[in-house]
Amino acid sequence: LERTYEVTSDPQMGFEEKINGLLKAGRDHLDLPYGFLTRIDVDGDSASGTQTILEAIGSHGLLQPNESGPLSESYCQRTIDHDGAMAVTNATESELVDDIAYDTFGLETYIGGSVFVDGDVYGTLCFASSESQNTAFDEFEQSFVSLLGQWAGYEIERREARDELRQKQERLELTL
Repeated sequence: LERTYEVTSDPQMGFEEKINGLLKAGRDHLDLPYGFLTRIDVDGDSASGTQTILEAIGSHGLLQPNESGPLSESYCQRTIDHDGAMAVTNATESELVDDIAYDTFGLETYIGGSVFVDGDVYGTLCFASSESQNTAFDEFEQSFVSLLGQWAGYEIERREARDELRQKQERLELTL
């Protein structure tokens, strides 16, 4: 928690640095090789939505920035519908992971939480491994992932507000 506080409270860090700092802190704390932030666009129902990886750490081929695919083929489809963090330590034996999502990504261990911006689902913040774990994620670990998702949402809101303010300032300068 101390490390995540240092990341989120550092005024000198840019958006990408903060998100990568949160992903590294989560990955290290959970001892999982992959961490990623997604943007989810849903047209009507989640079956027709798209998931795009915005930031990622780790070497998984599909979990890289700008990789995109159908939300229906992702673990995140269930995450955004789940109350709190969704956690799975053996995906092949879990009812929470669809076969198509497992076939696409091959993640045995997964924990992710929704990221909200202005009260709406923006995406997810997730950590994963291709290997299963022997022990389930405890309540603290699930709360930790949810908290990281909240911080990510706050950083996204700050970035969007800053961008909007900059655009208004530029328009104002053009009219003067």
